[in-house]
Amino acid sequence: MAAALAQMRSVAIGPRASAASFQPAVAVDTGAAGIHEAGTAFRMDDVPLPLRPSVDGARAALVTVRALRDQMGA
Repeated sequence: MAAALAQMRSVAIGPRASAASFQPAVAVDTGAAGIHEAGTAFRMDDVPLPLRPSVDGARAALVTVRALRDQMGA
């Protein structure tokens, strides 16, 4: 898939997007789930554990994509 994406102009949004192997035309790095944003982790016995952000940092990918959508008027 990386080889196919390398042949076309693309945009990557997400944690470590700028380190993508296919070299996107635009890369927007976002926070990592469980580190920069809240979430849920599951133990091996399927018990959910709530996670809170442990480090302040970049915005969540969903927040970033919604902001771009709003700016584009979609």
